[in-house]
Amino acid sequence: RYNFLRRTGFGFGLEQVSERVEPFAGLRASGYLIADAGLYHDFNSRARVQLQVTNLANSTYVTSIHFAARVGHMPGQPRAVMLT
Repeated sequence: RYNFLRRTGFGFGLEQVSERVEPFAGLRASGYLIADAGLYHDFNSRARVQLQVTNLANSTYVTSIHFAARVGHMPGQPRAVMLT
C-alpha cells in the first residue's frame, strides 16, 4: 500500500500458489499467480471510497482439488471490480 497524496493511495497484492496434489486420488492442480489492485481516498476518519480489482489478468485457476475425479476441481474467481 502506498499513499501518493495525504488521503489518497493505492495497494497492490500478489497471490502465488504452487502445484498441488490430492494425496488419496493423486489428482493434480497446477500452480497459479493472481494480482489484485485497489485505489482509495479517505474523506475523513470515518468515510472512505475504494475501487478494488481482483484477478487483474482474469486468469483461470483452481483453488481446491476434490478427492474424486468425477467431482472435479473448484475454480477460482474471475476478474471482479468492486466499488465500496
